[in-house]
Amino acid sequence: MLFLVVFQMIFVDRIHSQVNCQEQFALVRLYMNKPKLDFYTLSINKASAQKEKEYFQNQLLKHIDNRKAYSQKVIQLFKDNYVNADKLRFIPDSLWNDFEKGIVQPYFYNERGDLDTMFVNPSEFKYYIIARGNYDEDFIALDKDKNILPFPFPSKVKHSILSKINTVVGDGMKVTIERYCKNIKKYCSSMK
Repeated sequence: MLFLVVFQMIFVDRIHSQVNCQEQFALVRLYMNKPKLDFYTLSINKASAQKEKEYFQNQLLKHIDNRKAYSQKVIQLFKDNYVNADKLRFIPDSLWNDFEKGIVQPYFYNERGDLDTMFVNPSEFKYYIIARGNYDEDFIALDKDKNILPFPFPSKVKHSILSKINTVVGDGMKVTIERYCKNIKKYCSSMK
């Protein structure tokens, strides 16, 4: 019995203090694939033939459109399903290094997937991170130091074989974000 009390005091209380659903913002880091953007931009600048330049410009525009559609979808799904939509912010991963350095500038995307003009001081934020996992339909929760948030916080959606098939065959992002937000909501309810 004493072991359980000590475990509760040391382990569970420490974990529960890591994510406060009422006070902390969830910063959803949106994957923009900056290396691909840089590659296309560099290729446009290095292209000698007009046809080659047009090809890379077309590829760059397709990639930008793809990432914008991705961002809009992620934003809408999280806003529709997250426990407290007012405590959500969306940041492109291409701005993440500046955010960590504390540079005061605009960082967050609005609902349309456009950069908001509001300047933000990162040092004033209490937050945890929801970052892209191994692919676009995969998310993982991290603390400010980029450590995976420990149990009981649902740091990642666990997929069974059936849910993986549904993710691949159906709307994987929608399924994953709905499940993930449901798990976070359950966690936050247990904190009250």
